[in-house]
Amino acid sequence: MPAEKPFSLCVIGNSHVGAIKEAWDERHYDVVPGFTATFFAAPVIMLRGLRLRGDSLVARRDELRQRLIDTSGRSDRIEIRDYDAFLLVGIEFAIDVMAFAEEYGVAGHTRWGPVKNLVSDDCYAAYIRGTLASSSAVRIAAELRERTVAPIILCPSPFRPEKVLDEPELNDRGVFRDAALMSSIVSHAKAAGDAIGNRVGCAILWQDESTVAFPGFTKREFGKVPTEREIRGGTPDRRHANAEYGDIVLKAALARLHEMTGGRVLNAKERTAA
Repeated sequence: MPAEKPFSLCVIGNSHVGAIKEAWDERHYDVVPGFTATFFAAPVIMLRGLRLRGDSLVARRDELRQRLIDTSGRSDRIEIRDYDAFLLVGIEFAIDVMAFAEEYGVAGHTRWGPVKNLVSDDCYAAYIRGTLASSSAVRIAAELRERTVAPIILCPSPFRPEKVLDEPELNDRGVFRDAALMSSIVSHAKAAGDAIGNRVGCAILWQDESTVAFPGFTKREFGKVPTEREIRGGTPDRRHANAEYGDIVLKAALARLHEMTGGRVLNAKERTAA
């Protein structure tokens, strides 16, 4: 009987892949011998041009093609059959409570001031569902599913770091400190995301509660430390997480894949049933 080929994971994402890649490069993970992880990363605006062609995801433009080569170190395209599982990171799939609370709102929003577009709870849920469903991550997941039965995990971008609320234009916005209201938005989004995942045929790996300061915001200690250049230029990183956060996400993703593949990922003594 031929030996089972080593497990190969494909990670596709925008800049939020950075925290996971940094953790992968710097830390040890108890995976099966021969396990490989190949990272394909580019800005969202470029990844919108990543499209299914035959059994591959290919770049429409040379700029994206070069990014795929640079980040993967191997190819300008993603050969779907080369991989045993896929992890999609960010790519417009996010629970951004600040964005969700700005354009539309329900009755609960009005206690913090006027609402731009006041809608019913059902309409609000539909708005969130539509935003997530139209993300490039969901489109890529659906295209992958057309060509493979391999596990696909969709990992949303992390919540914004809580430090953004210290900024002058936000530190008096009580709506974002309303835990009940923010929790409601997160719940709507998770329910919508899970339904989308079921429809497309992928699992959603929601942000670990240990990293959450309060609903919709990530603890300060998981925010990326701004570089000296960013500090000097007055443009510190407001969105990205660090390797500590990436480590938590990666461990959870590997554990989920281990379950989904019947024990092919982690270096366990005994494999579970598929």
